[in-house]
Amino acid sequence: ADQYIDVVFHSKGNSEKQLQITDLLGQIIYTKKVNSERSIRIATNDFTAGLYFINVASGINSSTKKFVVQHSN
Repeated sequence: ADQYIDVVFHSKGNSEKQLQITDLLGQIIYTKKVNSERSIRIATNDFTAGLYFINVASGINSSTKKFVVQHSN
């Protein structure tokens, strides 16, 4: 990612989801509650270059993925 990432939700229904981005140290960088959106765009231009984890939780279900922020000069 350079300027943004797109997050697409594949869950059925309009259940509330909690989205959280953490860095390698476990510090929360970004958090958002999502309801009926099918996808959202998150700006990463203010993130320091490096590895991050994005976690999406809905009820008892949770999914974590990693992504890398690299800024072009």
